[in-house]
Amino acid sequence: QWVKPIHYGNAKKPTYIPCGRNDPARVKRFRRTKKLKGGAVVPDEWVDVSPNSLLVFFGILVAMATLRTRNPDHIWASESKGGKGYGAQVAWIRNSMTRQAFLDHRRFLHFEDTSTPAHKQDTDPLKKVRRLIDHLNKAFAANWTLGQFIVVDEAMIACKSRYCNFVQYMPAKPIKHGIKQFVLCCAYTSYVTQFEVYTGSQQDGSPTGVIERLLRDCDVHGSGYGR
Repeated sequence: QWVKPIHYGNAKKPTYIPCGRNDPARVKRFRRTKKLKGGAVVPDEWVDVSPNSLLVFFGILVAMATLRTRNPDHIWASESKGGKGYGAQVAWIRNSMTRQAFLDHRRFLHFEDTSTPAHKQDTDPLKKVRRLIDHLNKAFAANWTLGQFIVVDEAMIACKSRYCNFVQYMPAKPIKHGIKQFVLCCAYTSYVTQFEVYTGSQQDGSPTGVIERLLRDCDVHGSGYGR
């Protein structure tokens, strides 16, 4: 929800009122939920989304990938189940953000304004995250200098969502259902310099086309470095 702060009298805290998306004083807020004793989930107070909270959210995502878990319950669980240790009990994660705040960030975070006519007319399957992917590729390329030996290979992200229309089925792979990517890496360190998500047959998936695009996007194509 887009809101803006209004100060009334000598009140220490501002009052937030709804406003338009183009209001210069707007701030983004998400609404917490709380669970009652009977099991019902009801809305709670609105909470401001700050740059620091977003940094914490992305840091937790990186930590979850390092711990090889996708289940937030595994990070925040503190009790054992069935007599066996269940929760990872990562102290800095549990102290920096609550589980519900993490779930709310993941639920409400968007990178595009979906209400504009340009967005609605865009046929790119990745239009909601295209700017994020482009930014990541630029950052990856800017923070590492490739050596003489580089490699391009496929990678699969496990996914069985029925809402994703470019999930690939590859029975010969360890991950049989997922989103296929083409990745340009350093052959020595496995550092990812560029990646491209394969969205279907409308995209040129030939080896020549994929390699040319990945090399061109990271300014290696035709650079004469002897790779």
